[in-house]
Amino acid sequence: MSKITLEKSEQGSVIFASKSNPSEHGHLRLVQSTFSRKRGYVDIVTKRCIVPGTIKGLQLMIEDIGVNPKGILVIKELRESDLPYSDFAYDLNMPSEYKGLPVDELDSDGVVAYEKAISKLIKRTGVDAENNIAGVELTSKGERILRFTVWDETGEDVDTLVAHDNVAELKAFNALHPNVKTKVEEPAEKLALPETAVLGKEK
Repeated sequence: MSKITLEKSEQGSVIFASKSNPSEHGHLRLVQSTFSRKRGYVDIVTKRCIVPGTIKGLQLMIEDIGVNPKGILVIKELRESDLPYSDFAYDLNMPSEYKGLPVDELDSDGVVAYEKAISKLIKRTGVDAENNIAGVELTSKGERILRFTVWDETGEDVDTLVAHDNVAELKAFNALHPNVKTKVEEPAEKLALPETAVLGKEK
């Protein structure tokens, strides 16, 4: 497993300024690569985590942690029905009055805000942006699986994954798109705030 590094902008800065309020708010993009081994085949897995904050706060943080933060990036997956009872529900980019509520308790505006907030967090496979193929939403027991990436400064946490069971849907997709790799998409990759939700785990 490689060390965590801070991704740099085109201007060479590790702080990505907010488009709506660039003088006060921004975020860091933490990146870490490791390998996965499935059925004897080894591949690279790159995890990305966004840490939001004020510009001044992020500058102080960088002075403290440097360009190679300690710890690891960890994937946390959960079924959609578990979201309202997790800390992640309060980090979604949606109006505060809707946060933490089950979907069936949301009004029409709340449902629209919710779907937009989780759209980039749904675990998918077979994504081919170049050919405008959205891929398949992976589900467990009929529920969509949501994937978050968190920064664990202790280095002791582990990935929590939810296995998908919509096998028939995947087989149908593969038959229709034989040239598209059914590789799980990493939702936090290439996303800028406020379209993703991540947490930095305290020491």
